[in-house]
Amino acid sequence: MSSQLTNNIASFPKISRLARSNGIQFRRWSGSASAGVTADSDGSRDMDESTARVSFYADMVTGEEVLDQKYEPVAGGSGIPQIKCYLNGLNIPFILRALTMMVKAIGIVLTVCGGLVVGKEGPMIHIGSVIAAGFSQGRITCFGLSCRCFRYFRNDAEKRDFVNAGAAAGVAAAFGAPVGGLLFTLEEGASFIFQRLTWNTLFASMVSMFTLALFRSVIDGQPFKFTPGGLVSFGMFENATSYNVYELMVFVLMGITGGVLGACFVALNKSLSEYRQSYVKTRPAKIIDAVLISVFTTVLSFMILISMSDCRSLFQKDAYESHQVVCPNGEYNRVGALLFTTPARALNALFHDPPCSFNNNMLFIFVLYTFFIACITYGLSVPCGLFIPSLLLGATWGRVTGELLYFFSPQNFPDPSKFALIGAAAQLGGIVRMIASLTVVLMEATGNVILGLPVLITLIPAKYVGDYFTEGIYDMHITLSGMALLPWEANTRCVQLRALNVMTSPVAVLDTVMPVREVYHLVFNHPHHAFPVVEGDRDPDNFKYGRLVGMISAQYIALMIKKKIYNPLNGEDAPRLTANDFDDAYPRFYKLKDVLLNASDDEFDRSLDFRPYMNYAPYRVSVDMSMTRVFALFRRLGLRHLPVVDDFNQVRGMITRKDLCRFRFAPAGKVAERVFSRIF
Repeated sequence: MSSQLTNNIASFPKISRLARSNGIQFRRWSGSASAGVTADSDGSRDMDESTARVSFYADMVTGEEVLDQKYEPVAGGSGIPQIKCYLNGLNIPFILRALTMMVKAIGIVLTVCGGLVVGKEGPMIHIGSVIAAGFSQGRITCFGLSCRCFRYFRNDAEKRDFVNAGAAAGVAAAFGAPVGGLLFTLEEGASFIFQRLTWNTLFASMVSMFTLALFRSVIDGQPFKFTPGGLVSFGMFENATSYNVYELMVFVLMGITGGVLGACFVALNKSLSEYRQSYVKTRPAKIIDAVLISVFTTVLSFMILISMSDCRSLFQKDAYESHQVVCPNGEYNRVGALLFTTPARALNALFHDPPCSFNNNMLFIFVLYTFFIACITYGLSVPCGLFIPSLLLGATWGRVTGELLYFFSPQNFPDPSKFALIGAAAQLGGIVRMIASLTVVLMEATGNVILGLPVLITLIPAKYVGDYFTEGIYDMHITLSGMALLPWEANTRCVQLRALNVMTSPVAVLDTVMPVREVYHLVFNHPHHAFPVVEGDRDPDNFKYGRLVGMISAQYIALMIKKKIYNPLNGEDAPRLTANDFDDAYPRFYKLKDVLLNASDDEFDRSLDFRPYMNYAPYRVSVDMSMTRVFALFRRLGLRHLPVVDDFNQVRGMITRKDLCRFRFAPAGKVAERVFSRIF
């Protein structure tokens, strides 16, 4: 493992040199980052510069995709669906590894440099979660580093709470919104909420924003002079500090529009994601897919630029962004302010440029461009966020709305930037389907509390109109990826059913003392995560499997066999597992099947006593309990399995997360083993 990791890290400079060499080429022909492409009499230089830009972007995306596919494929995407599932109780392999974070951080830089319409804010949530998980464990296993002072936190519950705080810290660092980060985890992430978790999450968010402000002050040459804002700053809306009552109806209509467009976005992205799952499976195919999208995005940008050039004199410049691009010297191109800059800077231009700064026809084309490009980009196996592209899309059609209202009634609607902000909120809400957290994030990111109510009444119809047609983008990708996420509430069918109707039977059970050979046969026929421990007579023909006395995890059984914790022979001292044994094994416990395959013949004749290590008081339910209450137990307590017993405490069946999800998806015909294969 260490040699492989060394080789992985050693290859990072190769990608860095690729980016640096192409970056030098890019700067040579561009002159400066903001100058863009200049006009020439014969047009040959324009072609060379366009080709160089396409080549540079393609190289960036190729380097990033190779990095992802070779080292940590799980680093692709925004990471929000995976973190949401982890906080829901799922164990997703490699999602919280330090190497995943490194690949994600490098990858998002290359992706943004590659000209894709993506944001870095979603990956920041994933990165924050990985950092928090590392702190909770006090170890980085891929580097062989460990600190025993963090042993108290080496359990699933504490690790989950740390990850929750880390996700909130990622939001705070991305948008400068600590309270918004707290609400994001409560609304979209945290499944198990209590008072101490709320305090810890808010503290982590505040510290994250403070740390970012500290580093920014040092970079700006003004140490300890803190300024508000996160990695993305929307600026202060000095003119959009008020609104009239009659504008609220316009905001509601914009929310409905955002919900409809968001549903269309999700539906189109779902079809494309299903196609990628079916046909873009291999590493070369994924690399080609990302590079083709990068080249197509750049070529389409040039086509729009050439067909809709809008040159204006630099002496009349009052815009947030200015790019010369194909304009003569002494002029700048308004189209370039949207196409040849990062999505975040284009968003600020839409937010803050004065009225009539943009041609409405050009903005309409840019809406179509952003919608289509963002839709085909999200779902690539590269680190990419959806927050900024969604805000950019909404801000564009919101700006069009504001410009039209300004044209017809400049006295009543003097500021189009306000409608750009409302449109951005409506579009993001229509795609991700969040209300409370987005309201507070936008309030904190813009420093404009007075617009909180307009943003809120925009997000409410955006969410519910979108939910009428499709589920949110993150829930859709969770469903497609086969992760068994439990929703907040049980569906209406649960009222009519009991635990008896959903449980799995027959049940694989263990005796309190059992030979290793019998454990071997049981495990290979029933590879479960945990087993009921029973005593007394059994009657499988009548679905009675013994009196329940406890539960034991397969991980604990594997640790017992690995450490040779067998019943003593000939007066031997009885060996015992210690707390250090469990701490050292967590979180990468031994696999029970692997341990049994490596056991010797002598070990197969020994016996295991489960009584010192089993849970004597597991949660259990009666066969007659309603499924509504069973679902509530699973969701609120974070259970993975639940024995079903009769009035005499006889085990009659088991209910697992797999059973709940199979019951949930069965009416839609979505039951497939792949949907549940990643749970255990």
